[in-house]
Amino acid sequence: MSTHHYKLYLQLVPEEQRIEVEGTLTFRVPTPGMQTAVFYLHRQLHLNSLTGTQLDTYEFDTVTASPVHFMPDSGALHLHFSCPLKQGECITLRFAYRGQVTKWPEWSANVISAAWTEMGLYWPWFPYNSDYGDFTFSVTVACAAAYHVHSYGTDLPQGTKQQFVWNQPTNDIVIVAAPNLKTHIAHRGQYRIAVHYVTLAEATAALIGKDLAWLLTCYANWFGEVENNKLSVIASPRERGGGYTRHGLIVLGGLQDQQYVGNREGYVRYLGHEAAHLWWWGAETTSWEDWLNESFAEYSALLAVRERFGPAAFEERLAVKREASQDSAPIWGLERSDISTADQRQMIETVLYAKGPIVLHELATKIGQPRFLVMCQHLVAQEANSTAALLALLGKLEGPEIKQWLVGRLKTGPLN
Repeated sequence: MSTHHYKLYLQLVPEEQRIEVEGTLTFRVPTPGMQTAVFYLHRQLHLNSLTGTQLDTYEFDTVTASPVHFMPDSGALHLHFSCPLKQGECITLRFAYRGQVTKWPEWSANVISAAWTEMGLYWPWFPYNSDYGDFTFSVTVACAAAYHVHSYGTDLPQGTKQQFVWNQPTNDIVIVAAPNLKTHIAHRGQYRIAVHYVTLAEATAALIGKDLAWLLTCYANWFGEVENNKLSVIASPRERGGGYTRHGLIVLGGLQDQQYVGNREGYVRYLGHEAAHLWWWGAETTSWEDWLNESFAEYSALLAVRERFGPAAFEERLAVKREASQDSAPIWGLERSDISTADQRQMIETVLYAKGPIVLHELATKIGQPRFLVMCQHLVAQEANSTAALLALLGKLEGPEIKQWLVGRLKTGPLN
């Protein structure tokens, strides 16, 4: 069960770049004695009301520069409670706000306009602080009839409105809308993939759905079934902002038909990485434990490339990762949260997406691919979300020598 839950009603007016929101946040206190909480909300939004359990006062600072690099246009909403709150205590916050959002960085994937709207945490349209952990959500959206509105999760039509429900932990609420937004639905086994697109040809959208359905089936065979069997893909028509993924959602930025058809192996690897996060997602993302999410997802994608395109394609990608890992830092204790410089960001990317998969491939080679997949199945079934849990399982399945070997590889700098 998720720690927090949003229940929101969103009035979206894309042609005026305007939103109105009212709703509640059920918030479980993360630390003992908390008497102040901070959430971030776009600074162009006007807070009409805010009440809540033991809430005394609040201030919405729309002047001070945002301390959160990926939310540069956010203001800090400071909440002060009348007494220290108990850890695990559940409080309810009720709020209403509105505004015209016209400012966002050039690199932002979040925009609002008559032609294309893509709302999420990059310019936070809902009160959010990543320090407090993941949440579930239920959002009802009202928008002009000319627009098609989509998100991820269960889509429940509510008359002229749409309700989107997501009951697994996530860190974002992404809403997209456009007058000409189309949808292709692909099914394979228990899996359902919804591809939402504007500029792609229908054949390309169908190909994306087909590739994802194949990937999900592969992963289910290798790692075991997962509770979530729905995946949404949004092919965003914007040229800037790139792609990103959330648990259950893949957003592709600026994709064109010829790109996908001409580089299908590359996109299968990319989609394979994001789809694998339905299995590899539970570890803490702001510490070195994130390698359990990213390195396992990337290695899963490489295995999919081998399965689909053959050993040569697999070995070619491994060779590139080996070369990139030559001067890398250890995985163990990686300073994951420090992204203050370009060099630091590059180092983190190299460790998580190149070195980690190489170490996993060494482990798979050492114990054999079938036993490696058995280990993965146990990790998923046990919802193991720490390296300590991985090592304990590995020691049980393969013995102390293999366990100590992996510890050594995780603590090694440049790989030989």
